[in-house]
Amino acid sequence: MEVLLRKSIIKDYNVNFCKEKVEQILTEYIRVKYSYANIISKGEEFYNSSTVSNWNDMPRLSSINYNDRIGNKICFKVFNEQEALRIKSDIDELYKKFTDQEKDYFDCVLLNRLPQKVVEDKYDISRGGLEIIKQSCIVKSAMHFNVAVSK
Repeated sequence: MEVLLRKSIIKDYNVNFCKEKVEQILTEYIRVKYSYANIISKGEEFYNSSTVSNWNDMPRLSSINYNDRIGNKICFKVFNEQEALRIKSDIDELYKKFTDQEKDYFDCVLLNRLPQKVVEDKYDISRGGLEIIKQSCIVKSAMHFNVAVSK
């Protein structure tokens, strides 16, 4: 089981800037995750256009032409899928470095944007008691994503 970071380590980092950087990464993850989910839910309709009724009607190309509209859509789909899977994999690796309390803080507050009070109530701790957990989670996340900002 992992442990919280020591206060001496946390004080070497600017927690507020680290939190901003981590939130930017998580915002991008959510964007590509839902963009890809929307593409999947549309199915073949995603590729349809006013000039071409169906991707299957297109002449077969040996490679994707990124200058056409359908090629751009395929590139967009592939990029979003790869980016979502990459960030998800990074987050899964990050979970291995967290304590249970840090996982809950990360999931509830950073990823799902729920109020911090949810974690406080779950563990029956005060705002001050959650502060070290919060800071440890943020700094670990920033160090994992290589965006930690030193003081």
